[in-house]
Amino acid sequence: MALGAGASGLEAHRRWRARKRLQQSLREALTHAAPIPLGALARGGPAVATGLVVPLETMRAPFSGEEVVGFRLKLTAFSGPRTYQFGEATRVLPFELDDGTGRALIDGASWLVVLPPEPPREHDVSELLTPERMQLLEREGMPTQSLVYSARYGSSERLLRPGQRVLVAGLVEHRQLPGRGTGYRDAGWRPVFTAPPGGEVLVSAYDQAELRERPELLGDLPEELFWK
Repeated sequence: MALGAGASGLEAHRRWRARKRLQQSLREALTHAAPIPLGALARGGPAVATGLVVPLETMRAPFSGEEVVGFRLKLTAFSGPRTYQFGEATRVLPFELDDGTGRALIDGASWLVVLPPEPPREHDVSELLTPERMQLLEREGMPTQSLVYSARYGSSERLLRPGQRVLVAGLVEHRQLPGRGTGYRDAGWRPVFTAPPGGEVLVSAYDQAELRERPELLGDLPEELFWK
């Protein structure tokens, strides 16, 4: 029993050390490494790339209704003199990144989306009670039972649009994907950016210099950028 517990502890420590090394590599790739041309991506490590968003499919942003590839939404409630954050939601569909040298699939299980905010909107509660918006709030764990009928609500969206130039950072693997008629390795191996274990793919409208100069863009995540 003791031997088993010791082996288990050593394995957990090994995984922890590997994760910390990977975390450091990702931070260094973001802050120091130049973006890699997508046509030259190696598999199996952290990488940073820039290019244009090529949608595989799109959706409608929850409040603006704009056709987008992804969004980050923040809802604020105004009830009398009180103002408080009601909830946040982020959703991004897989997309391709094109930098002129090739394409990569961006397919994160979770996402850190750093985009400029759109002009805020104000709503009464009836605008939150549509089936689509209620489904979104419930899926994201927002307290729909706490909606106050006399309150006003503010929405702030950050939108990932088709054709937008972005920076992407994550782990690169290669998958054999079916052709999508893009003319780039249609039936071959395609580089794919994925989230690191327990972490997120970064999609940013700001370049590396801006992220270094404006750490507030990353909120409270500069040191634990890729890990929750």
